[in-house]
Amino acid sequence: MGPVNLDAVQEYDELEERINSLRHRTMTLTTARRELSTSSRGSTPRPQTLFAETFAQVRTNFREMFSELFGGGRADLALMDENDPASIAD
Repeated sequence: MGPVNLDAVQEYDELEERINSLRHRTMTLTTARRELSTSSRGSTPRPQTLFAETFAQVRTNFREMFSELFGGGRADLALMDENDPASIAD
């Protein structure tokens, strides 16, 4: 037999505690992912809907602010491609 590792029991306990902690985290993350997945299909608005609503409000505020700042006149904001609001113009 070779040398005996006197710290083996303590190392085992530490590793077992770490494994249990990682298992708990995995279960927590899996549960959270499942909840997010089901809630995103449900009542929460989609990002595209939120963007469209926010853009419409910004557009309205921009028009009003422009007229107020410059004592009249008109200005507007528009998307480069309304079908793809995430696209960036070159």
